[in-house]
Amino acid sequence: MSLIRIGLIGYGKWTRNAYLPALKRDGRAVVTSAAARSESTCRMIENDLGPDVSVFEGFEGLLEGPELDAVFIGVPDFLHESALTAVLDSGLPALYEPSMRLNILTYQVLMWFILLISKPGFGPQED
Repeated sequence: MSLIRIGLIGYGKWTRNAYLPALKRDGRAVVTSAAARSESTCRMIENDLGPDVSVFEGFEGLLEGPELDAVFIGVPDFLHESALTAVLDSGLPALYEPSMRLNILTYQVLMWFILLISKPGFGPQED
């Protein structure tokens, strides 16, 4: 069985202290790509995860980069909507844990979008 190729969007404390240990403990996946907003965080990713991980300054590059099986989203609140929308548009499965600080309208829009894309016939179709 091949490992699940994971992309990390965001590399803050939650990603480093929750997602990475869980992935390591589980053992069925490998981080192959990661994205962060700053050059210094990108360097941290390179130092922590090594040369086999493709690093992007911005999630757009990650979504257009090497093939992934899923992404984990761990970004600041103000990036939740744009990151999640871009990931859902890409058709990739995602782990997303929204902050409880988002307002109800933002949650409603995100949940509506998730329900919409989960309907058969939405998104890329296999031939």
